[in-house]
Amino acid sequence: MIRLDTHNLLTGAMIEELEDKEMSWYIGRTWFTFSSIKNRLFGIGCDTTTISYTANVVERNSSIAEYSSLCRSACDVRENIEEGSCNGSGCCQLTIPKGINFFQANVYTSSDNHTKVWSFDHCSYGILAEQDAYTFRASDLLLSSTDFIVKGKGLPLVLDWAIGNKTCEEARDSGALACQENSNCINSDNNLGYRCSCFDGYEGNPYLSPGCQDVNECENQSDNPCVGNCTNTKGSYYCTCPEGSFGDGRKDGHGCSTKKQVVPLLKLALGIGSGLLFFIIGCCWSYFFVKKQKQIKLREKYFENNGGLLLKQNIPAKEGGVESTKIYTAKELE
Repeated sequence: MIRLDTHNLLTGAMIEELEDKEMSWYIGRTWFTFSSIKNRLFGIGCDTTTISYTANVVERNSSIAEYSSLCRSACDVRENIEEGSCNGSGCCQLTIPKGINFFQANVYTSSDNHTKVWSFDHCSYGILAEQDAYTFRASDLLLSSTDFIVKGKGLPLVLDWAIGNKTCEEARDSGALACQENSNCINSDNNLGYRCSCFDGYEGNPYLSPGCQDVNECENQSDNPCVGNCTNTKGSYYCTCPEGSFGDGRKDGHGCSTKKQVVPLLKLALGIGSGLLFFIIGCCWSYFFVKKQKQIKLREKYFENNGGLLLKQNIPAKEGGVESTKIYTAKELE
């Protein structure tokens, strides 16, 4: 598909100016056709009938398919003009058939010849241009023919093209397929032949060797499609999140999110229970240990208060390594 400025096309596409109200374009003997999807014929005016005559011409004076259509634009008062719309009030439009290389348009007015709408519409115009490139404005109706031609020359026209006159399957079977490595063959919708396009994730010229090459989406680490780690693959790539985060890692996806430390309820309960058990055991052990120490000190105190120190002083020393007297505790006596 090629997008051309209409001025360039008018000067280079074998145009015939038949008369003031008629024009014709012929792009035969080329692989180009007028795009039926992108282009529209616009009829502009409040007293305007636009007729198109199109054909697929094999030779200059012979055609194999002919089509004609018309649209009517009318508006009695300026208030009826629909700004920005091309639905018959100030502007109408016609579609283009598929696979045509000859186009002719005629613009007519009624017998009133604009006399009833002269205050807000001076002329009628016809433009063949890319549909999205032209937006109707009510002010267009008041432009002089010179100003409108200047505006129209800045509008682009889209041409379709294809290779040869065979389908992808026919060209592949005959060994004449022009598509190189890593490319698709696409049958033309608008005319005979086919086109080639690179696989997704590949770029280059699909018609010239070595064909389309892999695009390394991860080559620029500061500007790649991943927010995490980017890994290039043949014709694609994949993203991973850094350790401690989760997600698809893509800038156009969910990205990466930090993992939250979630403590399981069972582990939390076991941890609290174990800690509480050890705390209780520790408290009990401390209680009995302190109690035992108090009892020992109390017995020592009773021993001292009941003459224990005097008894120890009166015990004779060892004679010949044998104790003649020994003090026993209550536990030993039991």
